[in-house]
Amino acid sequence: MTHQPAQHPSYNTVMYEDAKSAQPAETTLDFVALEVPPHWDGKHTVSVTDDEGNDAQMTVEPCVANATRRAALLARYNLCSRIDLGLDSSGLHVVSVYWEG
Repeated sequence: MTHQPAQHPSYNTVMYEDAKSAQPAETTLDFVALEVPPHWDGKHTVSVTDDEGNDAQMTVEPCVANATRRAALLARYNLCSRIDLGLDSSGLHVVSVYWEG
């Protein structure tokens, strides 16, 4: 996992996180909208909307749950400009998360 916080005085530095599980991603969804329920425990599904407006409920690999939560929280306040999700072969299980602010 890589995390680069914004640094002073360079305000052009991009904050991002790239979290991956040991399971490889079979496919990637770029520029998704992600909604995590309040008090999400990392075990229940999250709502994902792709750039074409298709909605799905997806499970999340435990080792990328915190990155998923951060991406959703930052996006809610317009502090995250991009969320990409790597999915396993079923297409409904998140195995990697990349976000940038």
